[in-house]
Amino acid sequence: MRSALAFAALTTKNGAMEKELYETIIEIPQYESMWLQLLDREDETELVRENFQEFQKLYKPIIDNDFKDLIKISPNG
Repeated sequence: MRSALAFAALTTKNGAMEKELYETIIEIPQYESMWLQLLDREDETELVRENFQEFQKLYKPIIDNDFKDLIKISPNG
């Protein structure tokens, strides 16, 4: 999960919303195999929207503990 978060942080543009960070994490399998598309962009967005709090539960502690100097998430995401 730390590696996925680090990859997403490196490939997500500065100033992006928190949801975009999680969408990038979902896209990681596509980078491994460009011919394998598991979800289309709309599905990724919907998946993050429906499970946003679960993503926060998983990744917020890692951000706070391991990436606090690199990733800043404002109160409004």
